[in-house]
Amino acid sequence: MTGARRILSPGGVLFPYGPFFEDQRETAPSNHAFDLRCRDHAWGLPALSDVDAAARREGLHWEARIATPANNVALVYQKG
Repeated sequence: MTGARRILSPGGVLFPYGPFFEDQRETAPSNHAFDLRCRDHAWGLPALSDVDAAARREGLHWEARIATPANNVALVYQKG
């Protein structure tokens, strides 16, 4: 997020995509299998709430959450 803040112009868009853990939403078994925190804590799937908090700290504002195939999510953040 820090890098996105540095390189995006005002109004620029960041489009993270992938599997995320989301509050109040069941995660697909394939996403649980992809979560490798048992091997290395840094390899885990990020919680959407943590991604959103990091974006806000860097001046990026949430615009949209788009469900996509294969149990992934596309997120849209815009630099203020």
